[in-house]
Amino acid sequence: SPSAGLWPLLAAKVVTASLVGAVALARPGRDADPRRGRRFAVAGGVADAGATILLVLAVQRGPLSLVGVLVSLYPASTVVLARVLLSERISRPQALGLGLAAAAVAMIAAG
Repeated sequence: SPSAGLWPLLAAKVVTASLVGAVALARPGRDADPRRGRRFAVAGGVADAGATILLVLAVQRGPLSLVGVLVSLYPASTVVLARVLLSERISRPQALGLGLAAAAVAMIAAG
């Protein structure tokens, strides 16, 4: 509920970070440069926490009909990131799907 604020999220993230940290400390690293792995892990954790905070705030404050549709589009971000970061080609069906999804979100937001 909105009255809970972000406390449940904070508790979940603290437990998750503690468990992952314990497992990471229990297993010796095999990386040539363990600092590099830590940076990626921290960056991924910060990005995950930020995205989850934005999701919780959107669900608490925004119209659920729009928030639900936008959240369900997360696979589209994977396709776009693969294109931008890995220079992968977007197939015609993927491009059509991305275009239709964008049009659907625009229609839901306008309606």
